Amino acid sequence: MDWGALGSRDAVLAICEHFRLDFAQAEDHLLARQLQQAEERHHGGAGDVEEAEGWGSEFEEGLASEDEEEDDPAEGLAAIIPMPGQDLVSVSAMVVGTGSHGFQDGAAAAAMFRYVRGMLQLPGGRLLVADRANHRIRMLSADMQQVTTVAGDGEEGNRDGPAAQARFYYPTGLALLPGGRVLVTDRNNHLIRVLSADLQQVSTVNSDGEEGHQDGAAAQAQFRYPYGLAVLPGGRVLVTEEDNNRVRMLSADLQQVSTVAGDGKCGHRDGAAMQAQLNFPTGLALLPDGRVLVADSGNNRVRMLSADLQQVSTVAGDGQYEHRDGAAAQAQFDGPSDLALLPDGRVVIADEGSVCLRVLSADLQQVSTLTNFDELDSVTALRLLPDGRLLVGDNHRIRVLEGFPAALLGTKPSHKPPKKKNKRALAGGASSSSSSSSSSSSSSGGGGSSGLVPKRSRSGASSSSAAAAEAMPSSDSDGEEQPGGSAAAAEPLV
Repeated sequence: MDWGALGSRDAVLAICEHFRLDFAQAEDHLLARQLQQAEERHHGGAGDVEEAEGWGSEFEEGLASEDEEEDDPAEGLAAIIPMPGQDLVSVSAMVVGTGSHGFQDGAAAAAMFRYVRGMLQLPGGRLLVADRANHRIRMLSADMQQVTTVAGDGEEGNRDGPAAQARFYYPTGLALLPGGRVLVTDRNNHLIRVLSADLQQVSTVNSDGEEGHQDGAAAQAQFRYPYGLAVLPGGRVLVTEEDNNRVRMLSADLQQVSTVAGDGKCGHRDGAAMQAQLNFPTGLALLPDGRVLVADSGNNRVRMLSADLQQVSTVAGDGQYEHRDGAAAQAQFDGPSDLALLPDGRVVIADEGSVCLRVLSADLQQVSTLTNFDELDSVTALRLLPDGRLLVGDNHRIRVLEGFPAALLGTKPSHKPPKKKNKRALAGGASSSSSSSSSSSSSSGGGGSSGLVPKRSRSGASSSSAAAAEAMPSSDSDGEEQPGGSAAAAEPLV
């Protein structure tokens, strides 16, 4: 099998899907196979080995990559079916962060982030940001003019105590608890952390960080790559788990952990919540009637938990990773990663692979695309503010779309398809263009994988999956990881 014939992103995602390996394991194996076959084919010819190494190096330095291929707006896209409300008035975006990955506090225009993930507005208007690959929790002032660091010393690790000396390992999701404390999904530590209401102390809810699946007393509970958070009325907290393919729940007092949905196997199955199957669930959104939407990223679908949390159904997406608007059941996504509920009931979806924002109608029957802006490098996190501004996590910066819900009503025709970014090396959604160094100033206008996330495979990548099967060892029936690497040993990509 000539692995070089496959796009690197599709090949690694296929391996992750077929054998339930972590992203780092899959990429290590894939590069090893490419090098081995180059040597066999050409009897150790140095030129071909170098070519294979170059092909694989997309993964090894994905975070620092500054290269960007020329975009073809139509590449990989199915026909886009325009829907009422798809075309928008012109929307300007205020930008926080230079767009170059790094770490810098101070004026918002000069600040630097390293893969923005969860965002959370605090009472009073300040905004917390999970600065994932900087292993820190940052803060944006209420006027969005200043960036400071709240927690984390920047070194990956697991340490509680004073916030400035605490350590995280890819913090991802944020949620505000009654009383003002902030929950943090510390993804690669497999922990749920707590930031005190005064933002001065960090503590841990669950065990010592050993990955696994264990319910019961929170002190002994185990998670495996926790990602998104949503606080239910009454204070209970839902947690998505990427590699356990489940939705878990923390009791309001944070003392008990239970499983709400998912049998642990990656797949797509609706029905009774505990027998349902998910594939790399990430973002969550609560509907006014108590139902819960789930960004089922690896299945390229939006799923729904019933208000009593007993049933799982599919709301949108046919499972293929492409881009198609129209009736929700036939719509197509490419790794939807986050969700935001608008005041009128519509839902904005961060369609990470397509690098665009999609809109699910309030009756959950139609999907459309926001097409009037094309400067996004990534769409991995969303947060709607009470004043109507929509915050979009765009790799190493935050875009602030102003007057967003009103703009959705739309008056100006636009027929441009969304850009399909080159993301072969960054399977979790960061394109190689993510290190754009633009430092935009704000303009007027109409507002939960050094990433990072091994993104779970796409169910539509069947051809790549079949190819991967020819060269990979088998995994056991419980989907446990096989020898080949560790997520902690190699920096996974966003």
